[in-house]
Amino acid sequence: MFDRSKCNLCGDCLVKCQYIDYDRDRAIREFTALTEGKEAPILKECITCLACNEYCPTGANPCDLIVPLAEKTGAVVVPEKMRAFLDRGMEVPNKVVKGDPDKPVLSVCIADPLLPEGVLGSKMFQGLTIVKGSDYWCYVAYLHAALESVVKANAPKFFDNLAKLGAKEIVLLHDECYALATKIGVDYGLKPSFKPVHIVEYILNYLKEHRSSITKLSRRIAYQRSCSGRWTPELEHWVDEIFDLVGVERVARKHDRENALCCAFSFTRLRPELASKVQDMNLTDAQEHGAEAMVFICPWCQLAFRKGCQERGLAQIYLVDLCRMALGEKPFPC
Repeated sequence: MFDRSKCNLCGDCLVKCQYIDYDRDRAIREFTALTEGKEAPILKECITCLACNEYCPTGANPCDLIVPLAEKTGAVVVPEKMRAFLDRGMEVPNKVVKGDPDKPVLSVCIADPLLPEGVLGSKMFQGLTIVKGSDYWCYVAYLHAALESVVKANAPKFFDNLAKLGAKEIVLLHDECYALATKIGVDYGLKPSFKPVHIVEYILNYLKEHRSSITKLSRRIAYQRSCSGRWTPELEHWVDEIFDLVGVERVARKHDRENALCCAFSFTRLRPELASKVQDMNLTDAQEHGAEAMVFICPWCQLAFRKGCQERGLAQIYLVDLCRMALGEKPFPC
C-alpha cells in the first residue's frame, strides 16, 4: 500500500527505473502529480515490475499508487488476447492429491502445465498433499495489466479456499501466491489461518536436512529474479543459500538483485519492442558474465525466455529442478 506520509517526493523511484529515461526534475514533477490524484505519462509507461517499491529509500511503495491510478484513469488499454489469457486462469480444473495429513500442503496454483516433467514427483515433496487449479490461484497476474480491482475482488476466495484445506502450513509454489498471502493480503485486511511457506524456503530447509545427499554441481548460472520477488526481498538470501548448498556460482552481473530486469512476459503484447529489447539485454548480460544456464523461480519467467535461451544455447533450469540435479534425481543439461 502506498504510504504518502513516507513519500518525500525525492524522485528516486522514477529516476532509477530501467524502462524510462527521466531526470530528477521530471520524476519529481510526475510523481507529485500522482500524489495529487492527477494523470501523468508514467501511468502509460509503467510496466508494473514493482522495482520502484524497492528503489524507494523511505518504503513508501510508489508502485502501489501507480497501478491503481493507471486502472482508475484507463491509462493502460489491455489487448483482448492478453485479457483472454489472464481470464483462462479462472477455468483451470482443480485437483487435490492427498498426502500425509501431518505434512504441509503444496499449492501449485495454476502453474502445473508449465512445470518441467517430474518436478512434483521429487523426493522433496514426498508425502505432501498437492493442490492445483483455479481455486488456489492468487490472481496477482492482473496487477501487471493494471487491473488491481480483479486481484482485490478475488483475494478473499484465495484465502478461504486454502483455509478449507485445514493445513497448518501451506507451501506456495508461485511467488505471487506467497506475496498475496504475506504482503498484499495485509493491505486488503486479510490474514491467513495457515502459515504461508515460500517454495524456496521449503526446499532450502529440505536441502539443509539432506546435505549428505547433495553432489555439488560446480556450474556458473545467471538467476532471473521474478518481479514478485520485489515484495519479498528475504527471498534473495534463501536463493543464495540454495546456490551455495548445491554448488553453483550466481554470476555477478549487471542486471541482477536490485538491478534485475523484468522477464517482459507481462508486457510482451502491450509493448513488444520494449519486451524484445529487455530480454536481449538480460540474456546478453548473462552470457557476457559466463553463465552456462539461466535459473528461474517463476514458471512464467521461464516460459518468457524459452525462445531466447534456445537461440543462444543457454540452458533453462527451474530452481526446483536445479536442486533435483544436486540430489541426483536428474542430470545437469549439457
